[in-house]
Amino acid sequence: MNKITHDNLPEAIEILLAKVIGLEKRLDATIAPPQPEYVTLRQAKDMLLGTVTVGTIYNWKSQGRISAIKVGRKLLFKRTDIEAILQNGFQPDANP
Repeated sequence: MNKITHDNLPEAIEILLAKVIGLEKRLDATIAPPQPEYVTLRQAKDMLLGTVTVGTIYNWKSQGRISAIKVGRKLLFKRTDIEAILQNGFQPDANP
């Protein structure tokens, strides 16, 4: 369709809408969803691939090695702290 006229406007809008939807799908496939800033205790343990116990994570929090906040009855840990532990080869006792 080269020229849009009053007669072919509905068809032109349908074509344009189909192209926009196709672009949205392609963009959604390429953009990763944002990660939450905080993770639950269970999520933190899973991120650490089960190499530490829940008690160890509590100890790191008590020692100030990882940050946490309490929301209601849940304890949430900073994702960046857990990722830093992963990057440092599971050596949370180094440089306390």
